[in-house]
Amino acid sequence: MHSHILLKATLDASNPLLTNTVFGSSFLIEWIRMNGMNIIGKPVMHKFETQKDCVNKPGGISGIALLCESHVSIHTYPEIQTIYADMFSCKILDKEKNLSFIKRYEPKSMDFDLIFRN
Repeated sequence: MHSHILLKATLDASNPLLTNTVFGSSFLIEWIRMNGMNIIGKPVMHKFETQKDCVNKPGGISGIALLCESHVSIHTYPEIQTIYADMFSCKILDKEKNLSFIKRYEPKSMDFDLIFRN
């Protein structure tokens, strides 16, 4: 049995997770550790440039970490104050434990799905 978490969360516009690769990397590492999984290397992060069609709107970030158990990723869209993240694992993940972790980032709203795959 495999677990797949799919997350969409709206954050406050000033939340550094929307635009800062250091915060994004820390988010991934903490999420991985909290679930007792094993990261292979470091998360690969990318910061997108300020959007040319949005004056003074910083670009978002994307990041992925490979795990012995599978992967975790994040993509952010600061222009709509939204993050999308997912975690796929060959372990059974605990829904309440993961919801508590995400709530530490004070989402204004959140869509959280935990899917069990065979």
